[in-house]
Amino acid sequence: MQDDRAAEDIVREVFLDAFRAVNQFNRYCGNVRLRLLQYAYQRIMNRRKDPQETERKELQLFEDEIIGKSIGKTLKDIRVQKGLSIDEAVEGVESTNIDPKQMSRALGLAIKQSREERSISRQELTHKTGFPLRKIIELERGLADRLPVTDFIRISYALGMSPEALGTRFHKFHQNIRGGM
Repeated sequence: MQDDRAAEDIVREVFLDAFRAVNQFNRYCGNVRLRLLQYAYQRIMNRRKDPQETERKELQLFEDEIIGKSIGKTLKDIRVQKGLSIDEAVEGVESTNIDPKQMSRALGLAIKQSREERSISRQELTHKTGFPLRKIIELERGLADRLPVTDFIRISYALGMSPEALGTRFHKFHQNIRGGM
């Protein structure tokens, strides 16, 4: 698949579906391993047809994750009141004049400061997130191109923070960087 995250998602989805349907399984109807591979193959083919589906699912999961929080509910309410789909909201954000380098730098500073405040080494963060050390260093230096929402959530929990708390810190750094330039 050339994308570890997408492969992990497919494996997770296949096993969740298998777990949900375990009571319907008939051991005389074929090989379990073969059946799992068939399900995985179908999902891979579906993903190749629509590469943006992964991003849409990721955004939906993120919105669902924060919807229980007051800021998440507010964001969704605003989006719904404006009559925007998630895709339209993303297009609106992308059309704003935001420098990706500034955002990467602000994110790196937020992660680094949070990690140092909690006396967590880069190695510990690597262990907790499952990310390679190289990725943690790139993130902290502001060299990462883009951080998927699921990775942002994983980092925040590895730091012992809610995604909202890390997001607030990130936005403060971003405002300072934008104001300084």
